[in-house]
Amino acid sequence: MRMWQTIQRDVPQLLQRRGMVLITSYLVVAVLLILQSAYFTRIVEDHKLSLRHVQHVKALHYADAGLDRAFEELRNDGNYPGTSGAIALGTGAYDIDVTTHPADSSLRIVDLIGYYPDPSANPSAITERLQALVRVDDDLFSWGMFGDDKVDMVGNITLDGYNSNNGPYAGANRGLAPADLGTNSIATRAVDIVGGLAPPAGFAAVTKVYCGVGGNPATCIRITGSANIIGRFALDEQKSFPTILIPPPPYTPTDLPITGGTWTFDPTDPVLGPRLFQAPNAAPGEYVAVLRNFAISGNAVVRVGPNVSRKLIIYVQGALAISGTVVVGDNVTHKAPLFVVYHAQNTANCSVSLGGGMILYGAVYTPNCEANIGGGATFYGAAVGETITGNGTVVIHYDQALDITPGTAVSKVELVTWTRQ
Repeated sequence: MRMWQTIQRDVPQLLQRRGMVLITSYLVVAVLLILQSAYFTRIVEDHKLSLRHVQHVKALHYADAGLDRAFEELRNDGNYPGTSGAIALGTGAYDIDVTTHPADSSLRIVDLIGYYPDPSANPSAITERLQALVRVDDDLFSWGMFGDDKVDMVGNITLDGYNSNNGPYAGANRGLAPADLGTNSIATRAVDIVGGLAPPAGFAAVTKVYCGVGGNPATCIRITGSANIIGRFALDEQKSFPTILIPPPPYTPTDLPITGGTWTFDPTDPVLGPRLFQAPNAAPGEYVAVLRNFAISGNAVVRVGPNVSRKLIIYVQGALAISGTVVVGDNVTHKAPLFVVYHAQNTANCSVSLGGGMILYGAVYTPNCEANIGGGATFYGAAVGETITGNGTVVIHYDQALDITPGTAVSKVELVTWTRQ
């Protein structure tokens, strides 16, 4: 009887406790499931955030790759405008837009967009934006005449400037400054002109003559005759002579001897047309020719055709000789940027001969060789070489359109500042 009473008293309490334990267990399990769900949700969100962060970092790297591309393009063309849309690179892409700073023509504003992944594959690609301020300075042809090691001339030099962007050399488009002459050397008589240096008769002085950084203009510049110039100075910064980078094939360099007659560099010309090609990413009107040896003589006339509307760069790997009563380039518009010769020969005995009554509407850059300019030579453009030597009367009308002209390489591109947009 007592046992029965005990059972009647304790069993309901045990059953009540078991119900509480069960409910508590359910609650604990529910809480754990909620916490586990929140934990996994957090993991998924963290994973998504991590992936998104990685995509932003990759897009930023692609924008930075675009800046590297802009630097290389600006070295080859001081007026490089950027890409026309996104350019794929691996699994991402970049977009470049380059404009000239409105307050300083030597500055370029470079706007960059990095994409990850490539927007052509995924229109909702992550983007990162950068803006860089880049200085483009010291163009190859910012001088009428410049010799890296020396300028040594015997005879009179006539030197002034014009700008073919404003028309041919005529009327008010003559006798303009700057039209300078200089060298990187600081040796005694680094610029040695045994004769005179002056603008054409009737014009005021427009030329400054420079020797190298730290040089004494009184000793490193000698002009024995009339020196109708603005003054003699030392450079603030050495002028660079960048290496000539010849575009890759397809082409086979061959000799081009021109002796008399009229010749035309134009892609439609049956003789010279096959020697022309467009480099990768070239703009319309830009053409290149790669020659082994290039010689013009015998009263020849060498013109630039109508389809070469922006520039023609002729790379010469061997000898370069222009002599005799020849006319080379555009003798109507006098646009020197249309005919630029890069002499890429790099041997101990290489030389360039320019003279003998020639008239050249163009520019010559020969960083590794002596450029010998003969008497009676006339340039509507510029001459830049390792050493400039000559004998006789030389006339140079410096075309200011060569100063960072489209397609003309520049000596220095430097980053001023950049910001993440």
